[in-house]
Amino acid sequence: MNSILVTLLVFLGTQGYDHQSHALTLKIKHQPFPFTFHNQDSASSSVTQGFSGLFYTDDLYIGTPPLKVNMAIDTGSSPTWVQSAHCTECFNVSFPNFNPNNSITFHPMPSHHPLCVPIWFAPAGNFCQYSVGYVGHQFTKGDVGLDTFTFTHHDVTNNQTGHHHHRHHKTQIQNVAFGCGVVNRIPDLPAHPRPANPVSGILGLGRDHPSSFVLQLRDITLLKFSYCLPRRVGDEASLFFGEEAELKVPAGQIQTTPIVGPSDEFYYLNMTSMSLNGSILPIDPKLFTSDGYYGVVIDSGSQYSVFMDAVYQVVRKAMVSYFMDAWLLQPLPPNKTRSKMDLCYDITDIAAAAGGGRGGLFSVAPRMVFQFDGASLELNQETTFQIFDEFNEFCLMIESANKFESTNIFGAFQQFNHRFVYDVGASKLSFFPEKC
Repeated sequence: MNSILVTLLVFLGTQGYDHQSHALTLKIKHQPFPFTFHNQDSASSSVTQGFSGLFYTDDLYIGTPPLKVNMAIDTGSSPTWVQSAHCTECFNVSFPNFNPNNSITFHPMPSHHPLCVPIWFAPAGNFCQYSVGYVGHQFTKGDVGLDTFTFTHHDVTNNQTGHHHHRHHKTQIQNVAFGCGVVNRIPDLPAHPRPANPVSGILGLGRDHPSSFVLQLRDITLLKFSYCLPRRVGDEASLFFGEEAELKVPAGQIQTTPIVGPSDEFYYLNMTSMSLNGSILPIDPKLFTSDGYYGVVIDSGSQYSVFMDAVYQVVRKAMVSYFMDAWLLQPLPPNKTRSKMDLCYDITDIAAAAGGGRGGLFSVAPRMVFQFDGASLELNQETTFQIFDEFNEFCLMIESANKFESTNIFGAFQQFNHRFVYDVGASKLSFFPEKC
């Protein structure tokens, strides 16, 4: 999540699943950016509100009997938590909240449990509690419990006669540790109109606490996972763990860069430069690792990339020069944009530059490349700019980290339509283009 200060918990017992299975697949869906429902009274951007713009699991259940919960997938934090039916501060969710009293397999985590360790967990009397803060002043705390997680899978195969054969199977894992959120300061969207929010918590895929889903389930995950984030809302994608996460593409297409920093930290990447239309921007590489951070954090739970202001201003200046030199276009005044993004152009102007058709809007945008140690990610125009039809704005989806008081983040918008494979054990990240 915009989660630069965060983490939470999942503990998995070893009983309850097939020991031969070293793989797990979850279906993920995209929760759209609700910029249409922007709170005009709020100084903060709508991207910090709730779970907008995030990707969430669609086939995960907790408890006995199993209750469906949708969790945002977050590589920027380790804790897993879900809003409790006993919440005293709650956010709106369109599914029932998890009620631990209704699950016969739920147990509170005792304070002496090996996972009840700082920094996100702490003993409170005989039991364990959690507390996590995220960027954007979002916050959750509550009780840590252990319960059965059920994952459902639907495989569709074609037999010789050409008929589809649907297979439905379940994986159950007992004694998963997770937070039951009682005080959840996750800002709601404005009441009128409020889009339905299907997300009730976070699935933590980080590496900075032993409770992380990836670390706790290491017998299944083998400390590997992968995902591909589709740009289009409505397209489904998959989150793979273990053997399923391994790449099945020709090696020449795969790029690999080290995951740097200590193993109890975020997934930091060593970014070396950025370029615009083939020209390297004048950015001191030290700025990508400054302020005691080890590099740029790759974070599936941040909606788009943000960089230290000194980095962002170079990017912004280069973009403004490009649009002026190539198309004679001036940006909208930053404090006047209705999308609340910093660098936007009027769509009518962009359409005229593109030859009048709205279909070609992205063709006017320059190419950007993020260069990492040993790997480069080319952003296509659709992972650099966003069309906000309702505001008639065409906006750069990269901003200054000052807006969130955060560090350098390589966020979800710039990750669209690539498969990213995290090999946590070997401390390396691989990626290649894929139409999710």
